[in-house]
Amino acid sequence: MAYFNNTSPAALQAAAGNSPGRTNIMASRIIDSTYCRECADNLQLLFTAADQAIVDSSISVKGAACRISDVLFNVAPFSATPGCCRVEATYLFDVTLECCPAGGGTPLTVTGYCNFASQVLLRGGDSGVSTFTSAGLRSTSLPDATCQATEPVLVSACLAPACESQGTGYGTPLCNADAGLVRPTLGQNTVFCSVGVFSILSLERTEPLQVPSYGYAAPLRSSRQTDPDEEPCAVFNRLSFPIGRFFPGYR
Repeated sequence: MAYFNNTSPAALQAAAGNSPGRTNIMASRIIDSTYCRECADNLQLLFTAADQAIVDSSISVKGAACRISDVLFNVAPFSATPGCCRVEATYLFDVTLECCPAGGGTPLTVTGYCNFASQVLLRGGDSGVSTFTSAGLRSTSLPDATCQATEPVLVSACLAPACESQGTGYGTPLCNADAGLVRPTLGQNTVFCSVGVFSILSLERTEPLQVPSYGYAAPLRSSRQTDPDEEPCAVFNRLSFPIGRFFPGYR
């Protein structure tokens, strides 16, 4: 248990007072943001060799789950509009499917991988200033992009021979699990899916800000347990009488 010069946390808070002061901090400020409703259609899924073999022996597939494993960003100044940046966010999806075998039986579960790239234009150009810290962190003169996204909605999933379609260009698998993934060839089955995502894309920049300060946020609850040298009966005598156990309706 830590003490502040034998002063309790409550006394420390009281000494700080309730009137706000001013404190300088470094914090990320949102420069611009936008909400997005994206529905990526006809995305081609890639599988490992073992899962591709299951897909090849199936007569149909059913979507079970979908999650975003990562979002990759590319932020660049937009020359046509000074002070703006082009933000490209590439969503990496892991899609779980249930495959129905051609001979019947229990459906088998496989995981496919695909991605979808979305582009937006946001305010927040090149500041011309780079930030370095002793902790080894570095911030470029361009703002940082962030993405808040809901769980994706797996709208549909369908099975088709590889020769019928190769999916949309933005469905080219990227790096969810590139090692070990195989691309179906003629005669093999391919799975295409449609995924919907609700997200908020923002541009943030770390800046020095002055904010109101109300003193220390010292904890008021102690984690100190019973003194091991204390008499057991003394501990028992401090317990409240459990009247509620005798009279359940009593409050």
